[in-house]
Amino acid sequence: MSRPDRVRARDGFTLIELLVVIAIIAVLVGLLLPAVQKVREAAARAKCTNHLKQLGIALHNYHDVRGRLIGMEVDVARHCAADCRGNSMWVLILPYVEQDAVHGQYNPETGWAAQPAGFTATGGTPQPMYTCPSTGGRWGQFPNRRDYFGVAGGRARDSHGWRGDVFRDGLFGINLPRKLTDVADGTSNTLAVGESAHAQRWGMGPGYGVETVGGPVQWNSAGACMQPNCRVTDASYGRDFRNTRFPVNATVPLLADNENDTPFGSQHVGGANFLYADGHVGFLAQTVPLDTFGALATVAGSETVAVP
Repeated sequence: MSRPDRVRARDGFTLIELLVVIAIIAVLVGLLLPAVQKVREAAARAKCTNHLKQLGIALHNYHDVRGRLIGMEVDVARHCAADCRGNSMWVLILPYVEQDAVHGQYNPETGWAAQPAGFTATGGTPQPMYTCPSTGGRWGQFPNRRDYFGVAGGRARDSHGWRGDVFRDGLFGINLPRKLTDVADGTSNTLAVGESAHAQRWGMGPGYGVETVGGPVQWNSAGACMQPNCRVTDASYGRDFRNTRFPVNATVPLLADNENDTPFGSQHVGGANFLYADGHVGFLAQTVPLDTFGALATVAGSETVAVP
């Protein structure tokens, strides 16, 4: 008898072996993906911090040249019609963030609302320094948004206006010029600018004016004050700067009379970045006590606060 044929060598994997390999790859991907996401978020947070530092340099340079900071300037003779809409701090500092060409498309003589062409031209040019990369996950379809807002204060309320509480004990306000020497609480203990990823009722996109939707703020949109003579006690300033009435990363309904109070917050885990008046940037946890948060928002509240 002839010897039986030798068993032929296998050319591939069995189905069970293939399934085992796929399972191993899936486990490895599951282990690596969170690490990759953490690395990406760390990079985005670092870039966000750098943007705020650059804004701090711009604000200090503006202060050196102009002798003061201001949240929004309104000239009643030039900027008032049905209400008063002047020039936002975010337009005024453009030359100090190397955006002279964009600034040249805007006419400060008329204010932001009375120049549709200039407002559209400037607003249509995205300002990456005014955005946080982490917020792109929520508002990425709006590259000409702004994710940073000045701090209006939050301890001594002046009034409740048509767009929310009005505070004027912080660094920025309408027709509220501030010198850095006015910051009696110390520039290293006083908030200047913070992140906010919260929707604004009258924000960009199809959610404009919709209480349940809203949208982000266009970077050159600004506030308003009421006639006669720009009554700052009835001011709308939530598009430029905001109060610390609510905790970091709070979520509030988009009411008609709480835009000034739109919370600071971010897409970072556990808190948000803030620029202080001396130019340094710190991360405030969302668990910071509201009293502490409000004290950090004042320029001369005489509070004793340990910066978190």
